Amino acid sequence: MAIDKQNELPLFQPFATAAGFLTDAEMDRLIAEHASQLAEGKLGPGNTNAQIRRSHIVMLGTEAKYAWLYDRLWTAAQECNRLFFCVDIAGVEATFNSLAARTSASTTGTPSLRA
Repeated sequence: MAIDKQNELPLFQPFATAAGFLTDAEMDRLIAEHASQLAEGKLGPGNTNAQIRRSHIVMLGTEAKYAWLYDRLWTAAQECNRLFFCVDIAGVEATFNSLAARTSASTTGTPSLRA
């Protein structure tokens, strides 16, 4: 039973997906720029389990060259908030960060972006 509990996701872990949010070229460029910093994605408790999550991730910086990405993410975050949570998120924009990841249901992976 304890082992089963370790493999479960936390009860409340909201996320949203958006097909076509970034082009393949945009995602490939972001990952290529940070290739040396890629690390294995971890579950909420900090452990890894390829049956639940197979990904390689990197945290993106707040450099001005990523302003286009943060603008796009902030617009998406506001829409998700409007649809699901309806809370005041105006104060979190300044602390918004982004995680680029190549997740995988296969061995090649599908680009994704989490904020």
